Amino acid sequence: VCFGVVMGCLFGLMFKESGATDETFKNIIKTPGDLYTRALNCILVPFIFCSMITSVYNLRTLVNGNKIGKATVVYYVFTTLCAAILAASVSAILIVPYVDTFDDSAVPDTAVSQGDAKISAYSEFQDECGYDSEVWCKIRGTLENIVPSNIVSAMADSQLLGVMSFGVMVGLLIPDKGPSDGTSFIVTLANEVQVVMIKLMFIVIAFTPFAVMSLLCAIMLEYDLSELSEYLGWLFAAGFASQCLQGFGVYPILYFVFTKKNPCTYLGNIFPAIATAFSTASSAATFPMTFQCAVENNKIHPETANFVLPLGVTINMDGTSMTLIVSVFWLAYAQGQTLDFAKVILMILTATISSVGTAPIPSASIIYTGTIAEVAGVPLGNLFGVIVAVDWLRDRVRTCVNVMGDSFAVGIIDHLFSIKNEEMPETIEQKNADVTDGEDASV
Repeated sequence: VCFGVVMGCLFGLMFKESGATDETFKNIIKTPGDLYTRALNCILVPFIFCSMITSVYNLRTLVNGNKIGKATVVYYVFTTLCAAILAASVSAILIVPYVDTFDDSAVPDTAVSQGDAKISAYSEFQDECGYDSEVWCKIRGTLENIVPSNIVSAMADSQLLGVMSFGVMVGLLIPDKGPSDGTSFIVTLANEVQVVMIKLMFIVIAFTPFAVMSLLCAIMLEYDLSELSEYLGWLFAAGFASQCLQGFGVYPILYFVFTKKNPCTYLGNIFPAIATAFSTASSAATFPMTFQCAVENNKIHPETANFVLPLGVTINMDGTSMTLIVSVFWLAYAQGQTLDFAKVILMILTATISSVGTAPIPSASIIYTGTIAEVAGVPLGNLFGVIVAVDWLRDRVRTCVNVMGDSFAVGIIDHLFSIKNEEMPETIEQKNADVTDGEDASV
């Protein structure tokens, strides 16, 4: 993966210097990375659905099963709230004193058009909402995603909250024993599908270095920040500083406090997942690599990873909440407005709510910038186009933070509720070993 990162950047710079930047060439370079992302997304929904069924079913047999579920949700909400508070604090230090009012008439036309498109999408969101408050609209939308009207449609549209909630209910309601006093047929089927999905994950993950190289090379060819450089200094500084403090400060400290283990070693073991997150800008597409790093590199129990990580992909969006806060701070002060303490508190709460259930795909959260701005009374204006124009880069950084948050969460939960292999009916590792033994025997 490290090789892919380095080579992707080098090839991108080399091709850009040589002038090879036409659309056909970009599409050719990007094709392997796009196919990789599509393959991972294809595996994700059936894996998460089956893992929810099997993990919830198996957790029912444990004394601490109920506690694991509650602790995971509480931990995720706590870290998201901490992330929003941290982003507001960093913005108060870096943006409030140093960002002056910009002349938004000088914003490049391309950025303005991109911003106008997103503002139009936000207006449609408001029209569809039908409520006086977009905050309550977001809450209702999240609840509707949790309770899908059609589970097949939810799976087809990759609505992970609906897929997860349905899988959890199936896992909770499956009888302990099947018709012949054996394991339920549904659990057996889910286990088998899960094993197949894991094998597919390993096959796809083997191509990660080439996919990372392809995606980063395409990024280097696609974007040019020179036109927007005068606007970006403090926006990037506040965003990057807050994300780094969360990823390399808050998470390792929490990990050390709860586990008394070295967070640096743990962090090094999840680097492949972080690199994949930066390349794909999607925590959903990164999920197979996150799962592999947790189980193989950090020796997390598969059943813990099966429950904690899919839940994190859908509700743990710390990087997203931070990005929303920083963006609205920058928009406000770049347009000559100020934010009082009450508005900041409301922004923090709204960002925490908005980030839960945000689709784990590239740039899915940009539309919710309008929601936070509405709460704070900040107009979007032409400068919103600057945020949209550089969201491709900021999205990759916040995806890294989201993935790091999931990875540290599963390590903490696994330590607090240490699940021993003998406590589980049959782990994924054992099932894989059984399948492998059967293949070897047949050979």
